Amino acid sequence: MTISKSCARELHNSTNLSTRIKVLKAIIRKKKLEIKHLKLFTPSKAKGDKMKIDGDAVVFSTGKKVYVNNGIIGLSEPDEDGWSVSEGYDGGINTNKLTHEERWELADYMINLWKRFKIEA
Repeated sequence: MTISKSCARELHNSTNLSTRIKVLKAIIRKKKLEIKHLKLFTPSKAKGDKMKIDGDAVVFSTGKKVYVNNGIIGLSEPDEDGWSVSEGYDGGINTNKLTHEERWELADYMINLWKRFKIEA
C-alpha cells in the first residue's frame, strides 16, 4: 500500500498519537481496506528514549540510578508540598534530588508507558 506524500509528511511530523491514528484511519477508509487490528509503533520504543527501568532501578541518561521496587512508579496530584512520586507499593522518590532533565526523562517515560497501555488495552 502506498500513501500520499502529504499523509506521510503529516504522520512523520505528528508527535500527537491521536493525530497519527486519525491519519491512519483516513488512509484505511480511503483505500477501502478492512483491518481488524492496527498495530502501531509502541511509544516506549520511540527514538530518543533516554531513561530505562533495569530490575529495581530507574537508570537515567546521566547514569544516576534510583531504587524503584519492582519497577513500579506512581504519581499523585500535587499538594501543598508539591508533586508526590511513589515507587513500589509504599515508597517514595525524592524528586528534589533529580535534575530538571532527569524529571523530564521520568515524565516522558511514564507518558509513553501510559500511551502504550492505552493502545494495547
